Amino acid sequence: MRTYQSDRAAPLPGILTTLLYGLLASAVAGGILFSVEHFLHFYLIILFPVGAAFLVAIALSAGITAGRLRNPLVAGLIGLLSAVAVEGTYHALSYQFDFKAAVAQELGASDPKLVGQLGNVFLQQEVGATGFPGYLKFEAQQGIKLSKFGIGGVGISGTGYWIYLLVETGLIALFCVGGAVGAAREPFNAATGRWYARQGAPLRATAADGEALQAALKAGQWDVAAALLTTADLPTPRLELSVWQSGDPGNVYVQLHHVDQIEDPKKKGETKREEKELLSGLLTQAELTQLSQGAAPPQPDVMSAPEGALAGA
Repeated sequence: MRTYQSDRAAPLPGILTTLLYGLLASAVAGGILFSVEHFLHFYLIILFPVGAAFLVAIALSAGITAGRLRNPLVAGLIGLLSAVAVEGTYHALSYQFDFKAAVAQELGASDPKLVGQLGNVFLQQEVGATGFPGYLKFEAQQGIKLSKFGIGGVGISGTGYWIYLLVETGLIALFCVGGAVGAAREPFNAATGRWYARQGAPLRATAADGEALQAALKAGQWDVAAALLTTADLPTPRLELSVWQSGDPGNVYVQLHHVDQIEDPKKKGETKREEKELLSGLLTQAELTQLSQGAAPPQPDVMSAPEGALAGA
């Protein structure tokens, strides 16, 4: 088995495509956060930012795939920028609509230009800054109230407000950056210009044969590896060798995972699938064929065989 190594390419079209997807999704997510608070008057401090981040992470992944961006660092930076854009959009809309509407109502002004000027005069007097930065400083001065359901709760202001804003942005960034980096790390074939796509059901082996199978694959001993593999559905814990194709018979990507069913801490009495990657690399199509053809087929279920099928012919 040959080692797979990403070329970590960051083509300009891929960067621009990912930026477009990320920033558009950030604008939508920030707009949704603002609209819910503006019209429904509540804001869930954990759930809402996570939901927004999930939406942006999906968009970033789609942009990375479409733009063929394979550099995790660049993808992560775009994810970070998108997270900041979510918060920026939310607060910019609050400034544009909530704050300016309050100024217009308080001073009886209707002309947008006059409202903006009067708002700046007010912000300058209150916090010594104008425009959007002045609004953020004023919001920090006034403080916000945090609660589980967005009603009442603990008030924070000043430094506490900035810390809260940083934590919330960091939470969004955790998902955005993680999603973007994960997508950029997916296997890609630079020769064909295509992402590897998973194909068919995996070959399987018993967990007890793990070390022997890994050694055989690393050494290119395909007959030995094939003897340990099967197409049968083995009980867990087991090993699974999955195959990824990109239209290049000289480079087939494979992954070997240890698979088990463990107790789901979120659902009492239920289990969930757990995978741990043990090995990955490249084979040729001929080597893969040798593994597949040499793998043992499923054994017939003797207990369920039709009556007379086991009778000697």
